[in-house]
Formats: sequence, C-alpha cells, structure tokens
Amino acid sequence: HAGNHSIEQVILALEWSVPLSLEQLESIRKNARPPEGTYPREEPQISFNMNVDIFNGVPRPSQSQELSGYVYSRFSTSGQIEKQIQISGKSCLFIASDYLSWEAFQDEVNSIFGPILAQLPGGCGVDAIGLQYTDKFKWTGERADWTLSSIIKSGSRYAAEYVRECDDYCHSHLGYFENNSVSHNSGEKVEFRQLDNVNIDVVEQDGFITLVLLSSHKGIFGNPICT
Repeated sequence: HAGNHSIEQVILALEWSVPLSLEQLESIRKNARPPEGTYPREEPQISFNMNVDIFNGVPRPSQSQELSGYVYSRFSTSGQIEKQIQISGKSCLFIASDYLSWEAFQDEVNSIFGPILAQLPGGCGVDAIGLQYTDKFKWTGERADWTLSSIIKSGSRYAAEYVRECDDYCHSHLGYFENNSVSHNSGEKVEFRQLDNVNIDVVEQDGFITLVLLSSHKGIFGNPICT
C-alpha cells in the first residue's frame, strides 16, 4: 500500500469475580509489585463518593474518599506514558503504548499478571478478560487513490461490506455477541460469551487521510476462572 500503519496502544484487562478488600490490595502491592526500576512511578488510586441526605427537608451533600487501587507507570524520554499497570478492587489493566509484537506483549503480560493472580484470595477468580487495541493507518499516496477497500479486505467479519466503498471521511461501528470456548490449562473446556466492538474512523490528521481502528474483544465467563 502507499502508506504505513502502526498499533498505537494495546490494553489487556482482567475483571475480578468478587471485589478485593483494601487489605487484599495491599497484599498484592507488597507481594506482586513490578520489579524495582521497571515502573518508576507508583500512585494510589482514590475514589470519591458523593452522598446527599435530606435533613429537615433540606438536601445536605457530603463527600468521602477512599483508596481504591494502585497505578504503576513507565514513561518515554519525551514524557509520554509508555506502559501502565492499574490494579483496583474490581480489575487489573495493563496498557502498552510501545507495542512491538504479540509475542513480546504476551511475555510482558505473563510476567505482570502471573504474580498478581497468585495473590488473589480463595474464592476470587476472573469473571471476564478484555483486549483492546488502537491501530492507525496514515495514507501517504495520492488522494484520488484513497479508498477503504485498499485496507479492509472483502468479507471481513469486523467491518460491514459497504464501508469498503467509502472514499471520504466516515465513521462505522460494528458490535456483536457470540458464544465461544477455550481450553483451560487443566485441559477443561471453558465456555464464554464474547463481545466484539470495532470502530472505524477516517479523519484528516496533519494533512493526511488517517484511518483509526479501535477494536475491543471481551470474553465473559459463565463461571469464574480461578487460579
């Protein structure tokens, strides 16, 4: 093609089957934190709660805050977030903005999530797994030659066929559920409900026609997967 593309960001998320307590989060922080120096910035996540009580017919708002998790960040030389780990009572996210390959991403995911999963308390498992990635394609060829059919293949399950005919700025969203299954490490077949969402945006950035693909895939388990 007369252009180039790159995956700008990949996010992998695990959702816990039961909320973790502050004590359990602290245990993960102490026993499963990233190796020293790999994620220089550690910050607490604070959640804010707003309540409104009625006292003598008059609304009386009150606000409280509490620790809800931790964030570990690594930055590039330009100061942009390169990688980030977010651990909360409801989930754990790994964000990579320096994606190189699927193999390298998997290796890092295993090194991060392995120790965290080992610290989950009994009775707590994974309810859902989500993968989201952003891919950007900048067209550097002739404007008259641009069409989405140059990038999206015919019959793709992730894009409606009519989108391929678009030769100007456009937006398309496709989302659907399907039933799926995968083999667990134990050899047991695990069934799950899969939700796929694909957003296609064709816009102008820095004078170039740019295609931005935001795709998310989420597997929701009928029974939590326990480590």
